[in-house]
Amino acid sequence: VLDLYPGLWLSRPGEAMASGGAAAIHELECWRQAALALRRQALGWADELDAAAARLAITFAHLPGEPVAALNRFAAAGYLGRDEARRVQQLLEPRTVPQGERAVRRFLHEAGDLWPTAACVLGARAARLGEFAPWESWLRGVVELLERAGDEILRPVPLLTGDAVARLLNIPPGPAVGLALAQIRAAQVAGEVRTAAAATALLLGGH
Repeated sequence: VLDLYPGLWLSRPGEAMASGGAAAIHELECWRQAALALRRQALGWADELDAAAARLAITFAHLPGEPVAALNRFAAAGYLGRDEARRVQQLLEPRTVPQGERAVRRFLHEAGDLWPTAACVLGARAARLGEFAPWESWLRGVVELLERAGDEILRPVPLLTGDAVARLLNIPPGPAVGLALAQIRAAQVAGEVRTAAAATALLLGGH
């Protein structure tokens, strides 16, 4: 049923399925419900769903111990490619539905094109917990947010170059420039900065 290496669920050969198995199977069954809800609300984004990565993320989330450590062991054993393991790890990171626009923006930016899959993984968990209706309402808000600000969240255009930041702050090229650029990018994603002038003011305000 899980379409996965069965040793994931076994402490030793022949033992019964680990305790998280029932919850994982329930969420895997709920995945389709979440995917259909996404298709109803955002048909175009539904085509981006990575069902294989979602199944793995749901499964690893319910293994005993630390899910990412188990994922790394699984990948090191050759059962997953590096890119696939990276995608699964991204799906493991948001454990709860983010609340508030700032948190949702950060969730969407960090997930990138994986956001539909990440959202539906959260939806499957919500369905298992009897919280599917609130998740559907949350998803509607996410879709509305992306309709009005999708590019600035998912693909923010650099407002200043590294050279410009170095000149502006009178610092040499290096990690400090990278941190300043990351600060600008985070402010863009949050919807707080949209122009080069605003980015300049943000950096100078902290110096």
